[in-house]
Amino acid sequence: MSAASARLQVLKARGVALAIDDFGTGFSSLVHVRDLPFDHLKIAKSFVDDIDRAASAAGICQAVVALAHATGKRVIAEGVARIEQHQRVVEIGADYAQGFLYSRAVPAEQLESALRATSLLPR
Repeated sequence: MSAASARLQVLKARGVALAIDDFGTGFSSLVHVRDLPFDHLKIAKSFVDDIDRAASAAGICQAVVALAHATGKRVIAEGVARIEQHQRVVEIGADYAQGFLYSRAVPAEQLESALRATSLLPR
């Protein structure tokens, strides 16, 4: 086990969920999916941007979902800004989504009141 993997295992044992961000771009690798104890893959915004307009973007997103689910991971679609993107993300089976369609970024100290305002937390 690599030193990085061992450190990540310690975090997981403490209840921290781990994600590979911007999967499919930059330095993301299938080796990381196989060897590191991540819980989630985050589909890069650059693919989600065109998920409802380009078959190639939708195909890549579907492939990431299939890969993640086949390896016991959940999928987060990044950068959902339009209802059409939300609909496609749901259709392809992503487990979660984030983006401006749901909320702009808020400071940590305002998060609880923002969630209560959207009925995501009890009042």
